Amino acid sequence: MKMFLISDNVDTRIGMRLVGVQGTVNHTKEEIEKSFELVLSDPEIAVVLITLNLSSIASDLIETIRFNYEKPIIVEIPDRHMSHLSDHKIAKYIREAVGMSLD
Repeated sequence: MKMFLISDNVDTRIGMRLVGVQGTVNHTKEEIEKSFELVLSDPEIAVVLITLNLSSIASDLIETIRFNYEKPIIVEIPDRHMSHLSDHKIAKYIREAVGMSLD
């Protein structure tokens, strides 16, 4: 099983690539839709990480996938520029797990 990243930030994509997670950098709803088409066509992808900014752009698409597909699991993550979300539970988990600051 694989993970896949859909990000609006090159730095986030590079960081995830360093730990072996493939992904795309998107900025429009159309690009996000193409990325999800790629994800849904690959039965090996079980988890999709998507940055919070993009999840708000494509919230209707994400809800459709969550309700109509068994996998992938879609997890919304902050990117490194979202320091104002330092109390976000995923950001806190990342800080504790890898000992890095999201500031």
